[in-house]
Amino acid sequence: MSQSATLYRISRTTFIQLENLGNDVSFDMSSAKSYVTFEDSFLGIAYVLSKNRNDLDRELINGIFNPAKLLGVENVESLPFEDQFELYDSGCLIHYQDLLTISRINQLLNGVGVATFE
Repeated sequence: MSQSATLYRISRTTFIQLENLGNDVSFDMSSAKSYVTFEDSFLGIAYVLSKNRNDLDRELINGIFNPAKLLGVENVESLPFEDQFELYDSGCLIHYQDLLTISRINQLLNGVGVATFE
């Protein structure tokens, strides 16, 4: 069994629409401007990017694949694991990063060169 991570790029308008749905949020992939899926590799990428970084940079890198903010059901952690999995699988829980964090991640990644991966 392997893990993958998919990052979606959506418009501000789409995000606001999702945000206004409250607990009835449901994400349709067709509303994304673009997306990329990291099959079996995102943990390795996060590890390499995090090497020799300070705590703040490591936190930003972790946030690329594990955003802490969530649209959808509140207090999802209090639900049984099976219910949580069903919500994630159905697209009813959407993890995201705010614009400021995205800007910081972008700035950090712009400074990454090929040497980082050698």
